[in-house]
Amino acid sequence: MKTQEWRPFKISAASYRGFPALLDEMIERAGLNTKAVYQGEVQGSDEYGQALVTLRVGANPMVPEFKGTIVQAHEEGVADAIQTAAREAIRWIHAEIGERLEDTPYRYLPQALFNQQHMAENVRRYHQDALAEPDEQLQVAARCIHAMDQELHCRDQEVGLLHKEMEELKRKNDQLSKEKTILVQEVMAGSLRQHEMEEQHEVLKIHRDELTRRKNKAIAARNKARHDLQSYRADADGMIGELMDELRELVDLNNQKAGVIRQL
Repeated sequence: MKTQEWRPFKISAASYRGFPALLDEMIERAGLNTKAVYQGEVQGSDEYGQALVTLRVGANPMVPEFKGTIVQAHEEGVADAIQTAAREAIRWIHAEIGERLEDTPYRYLPQALFNQQHMAENVRRYHQDALAEPDEQLQVAARCIHAMDQELHCRDQEVGLLHKEMEELKRKNDQLSKEKTILVQEVMAGSLRQHEMEEQHEVLKIHRDELTRRKNKAIAARNKARHDLQSYRADADGMIGELMDELRELVDLNNQKAGVIRQL
């Protein structure tokens, strides 16, 4: 199945409801002369395809403590990706400019969590502030908001890990597909060369048989030469023995003649 291509998507007015609207309100209430800009791509349909949204909130020179924020969200469907990106942007912006929101209704919005200690301090402070509110409905709402934020934060982390695993599996699958294609090409090329390889094998067999024949012939010639050499050595040893005997007889005869001559 062919993989669908990523394409830019259009953000409708309805997409700005919920967290995007709350983000714009918070930016304005904090006095930041900036705005949220959404960009992204979708693979498949806008409603159910894989959507990747990048949200940028530029820095404001008049508010030096705010350095700007860039967040990304990867969800199924463009609308959910936009909502997740806006929610994360709210948390990060609030973490940077929390003091500017202390006297506003936005002070109870969740902040980004940098570590476990920061999370514990955050939860404790929010609960204390909420309990200090005279309105019980506000107390409950603030505590509920932060409990839900913790659940969403854990869910976002799990989703992020799943997306990483999915990308890794996709990368491995693509690699296996490439290896399969190469293997098929090699098999097809091998089939086309099969006849040629069989001919080469036959030629090699003929050469191997010829080499074996020559080797056996050389071994037989070597064995015959060795046998002939041994026979020659035996005959030579016999002849040398006979010559030595004759030589000894001649020496004895000469000695006898010399003795007779001395007697005369």
